[in-house]
Amino acid sequence: MITPFGLRHTFLVRDLAASCTVLDPAAPGDSSSANPLHQALRGYFVRQSGTFTYVLHAVDGGVPWQGFVQARGEHGANAWRVVCLAPKIQDQPHAPTLWYRLLLHLCIAAGEHHIQKLFACVEPDGAEEQVLRQASFAVYCRDSVWLRSGDRPLQCTVAERVRAARAQDQWDIQRLYARVAPRLVREAEGSGENGTGRGPPGLLEAEAEFVLTGRQDEVTGWAAVSSAGSAYWLRLMLSPDEREGAAELVCCALGGIPDKSDRKVLCAVRDYEGGVATVLGQCGFEPLVERSLLVKHTTVQVSETRRRVVPALEKRAGAVPTASQSQVARAVLERVR
Repeated sequence: MITPFGLRHTFLVRDLAASCTVLDPAAPGDSSSANPLHQALRGYFVRQSGTFTYVLHAVDGGVPWQGFVQARGEHGANAWRVVCLAPKIQDQPHAPTLWYRLLLHLCIAAGEHHIQKLFACVEPDGAEEQVLRQASFAVYCRDSVWLRSGDRPLQCTVAERVRAARAQDQWDIQRLYARVAPRLVREAEGSGENGTGRGPPGLLEAEAEFVLTGRQDEVTGWAAVSSAGSAYWLRLMLSPDEREGAAELVCCALGGIPDKSDRKVLCAVRDYEGGVATVLGQCGFEPLVERSLLVKHTTVQVSETRRRVVPALEKRAGAVPTASQSQVARAVLERVR
């Protein structure tokens, strides 16, 4: 039986947390944010926390079936992100079945909360990805996470084409995202064909944003910095024909990060952003891990045929036409003749 987390599940989740799989191989975080029990309790007492935990606790044939799944709401989007599942697939022979049941229940619960999408992130081609695929998750993109330690010296060039992003730049940033990201990625992340929608990941939660400008102040590159636990995340996006100012953009973004000496910087490069990896290597980044980004739609758009209104003759009750007296008299005379 799968139920939302309650206080009666405290010790169960605490014990299972030791065998928990975090569905983001490169996700940084401090001990409190990474502890599933702390997040479950926070979601139980603070409904607006955006954390949802569901626990499976049953006995089948004398064998206990115990596990849990935890998801968090995506900031500014009608979506949840699956953050952890327990137990680990390698720890129990029936763990894949537990994962499958928990993921199906999470999809139903998300639909009841009017959530349209579920996101997950795992290492590619592993047992975790196989179970997610069986639960109707689909890979829409792959990326590689690059790491830069805070003690690496940074040699910046003169940034003549980079400036801090302004409010009026958001439309141009979304248009850049529409040009760079494939259609499948935009549909998964909720951006329309004309560039409207959420835009690139990191746009809504960014603490600092920078844009690289080209001719006539056109936005040809974008960088965003956000804090996540014990590290900073750097998100880059470059126009396919823009390579000269990429190093300037990275240097300005790194220069805007406080406490650079004791915090690591992570940057995710997607498989369709080949030029970004070269720039990161020049700026002291090193590849850390590869990931598969998956999505599951909890609702399906159904096109309804629009009914046309056709005008019709209205039938009304009326008098039936009859022959007049003169017509009757004329007909009688003709017969007499």
